[in-house]
Amino acid sequence: MKKFFFVLAITFGILLIVNIAWIAINIYMFLVHGIESVVTGETLIENIYFSLYLRWILLFDVIWIVACLCFGFGRKSYKTDSKLHYLQYSHMPDPKICLIIPTFNEESSIGQVVRNFASQKFVNNVIVIDNNSNDKTVEIAEKAGAKIIAKKEKNAHKKVTITIIFLLSNLSEK
Repeated sequence: MKKFFFVLAITFGILLIVNIAWIAINIYMFLVHGIESVVTGETLIENIYFSLYLRWILLFDVIWIVACLCFGFGRKSYKTDSKLHYLQYSHMPDPKICLIIPTFNEESSIGQVVRNFASQKFVNNVIVIDNNSNDKTVEIAEKAGAKIIAKKEKNAHKKVTITIIFLLSNLSEK
């Protein structure tokens, strides 16, 4: 189907150029030989009507339009092919969400954040990954109901936190 559409697009460009060139040549010939055509009795309409090139151009135009209509009617939908669509919806009756929050010295807001997320409909677990905070972030998060992963090294890199989040998300899928 992609190859057919590609061929249609290429032939459309070729036919467009041929049609425009034919019209331009006829206009040029009329402008150059206008007086002569009036004297001999030939008109622009007669030249166009008896033109062998016009018949071939119109034949290819009609063939292209028929091929384009066959392509359009051959598709199940005009926007996308429903069999190839990658955004298919499959309902999850009881989704389970595990929320992971990386923290560092967040005692002023962590309690409220954990409670708000834990109260959401499908959130089953709230995990706080503490990056060696100097304040009471761990205690407040624990009281609010979060599971704690506390890293002991001072200012551990962001890569470690992302790795832990990745591992936990893979475990929660299983």
